[in-house]
Amino acid sequence: MTLRRLTLAVTLALTPFPLLAQDAPPKADPLAGFGWLRELAGSCWTTVLPGGKLRDTQCYEVRFGRFLAGSIRLAPVAAPDDTAAPAVKLPHGAGFGGENICKAEKGGRISCWNWGSDGTFSPGEYLADGELFRYPLPRKPASTAPEQRMTWKRLDADSVRVSREKKDGEAWTESFAIVYTRVRP
Repeated sequence: MTLRRLTLAVTLALTPFPLLAQDAPPKADPLAGFGWLRELAGSCWTTVLPGGKLRDTQCYEVRFGRFLAGSIRLAPVAAPDDTAAPAVKLPHGAGFGGENICKAEKGGRISCWNWGSDGTFSPGEYLADGELFRYPLPRKPASTAPEQRMTWKRLDADSVRVSREKKDGEAWTESFAIVYTRVRP
């Protein structure tokens, strides 16, 4: 080996290649657009729905490093007596199971696909509104019912408040609210 080749080989061997990697721009965090919703991942969240007859448990996880996936299960609550207030009417009732997968988009929008044991399969979206996330509920075709949405608000690291709201003219009025608490894995 000539001296020139030996010098080149030694120089290349001693050159720190990580310097080349430092010049590359950092990759964007694909979960950044979820805001605090990303903190739902890795835990289940539970509440008893108004009326005290149904428990709603939702579990979340990150999939493929960029999607937030969730599951929902509604199950009857074993009550010591039957004096609880009437339960909130839900189209699917006890025994319902559902899944969703969401992706953060540009502009504070989170697009989702939802499907459930009652045959539902539909798109949906969360819209960031400051620290709140609004989830407009789809209207049935030809419906004249008021527009509705769910509003998600983080209370602290272990609780989230979700309210259902109806549009009344230009204002939104709250129909009911529940607080989900974290169930540690």
